[in-house]
Amino acid sequence: LMKDKKITNHVWNKLYKRELFKDVSFPLNRKYEDIGTLYKVVEKSNDIVYIDFELYGYRKRETSIVNNLKKQTLLDYIEMIRVRYDYLVGKFPDLKDYFDMNKINSTTRCYLDIIRTKNEDFFDEQEIIKLLKNELSISKKLISFKTIRLSSLRENIANTLLMVSLKLFIFVMRIFYKFK
Repeated sequence: LMKDKKITNHVWNKLYKRELFKDVSFPLNRKYEDIGTLYKVVEKSNDIVYIDFELYGYRKRETSIVNNLKKQTLLDYIEMIRVRYDYLVGKFPDLKDYFDMNKINSTTRCYLDIIRTKNEDFFDEQEIIKLLKNELSISKKLISFKTIRLSSLRENIANTLLMVSLKLFIFVMRIFYKFK
């Protein structure tokens, strides 16, 4: 779940027992509410079964939340990641490396989403800049050999580039998305 690979942070692509949602609710008026909810349901689960074939068709739309990044959407994403991280590190300290890796990757994703969706005017908004700089500062403190080992090569390249130089990261990623 923290690697967001086979078992992703989406709520829509799973079947659940109703009782797993007892005392668990989605954050109201927030985007990325999956991130703020799914870990609680997984924690309450006794068994998780993974089926390696598609049973559901997912349609990607250009008007989706992911493709139309807004200021509040980005703020909600950062908040959901922060709340989940704080909860999980406090509850499961032995898995901290995985949570750190996810936090670092999520911070990098914020920057990537701004560049990918061409909403770079966010880099001029003081509230966003302050929040992103804070998240980047936290990520720099979390990065270690263990978190690098848990990430993919692609994630490591993006994370390292961001940790070394924000300007270089933005420059390289603009080129990447231009030719992708």
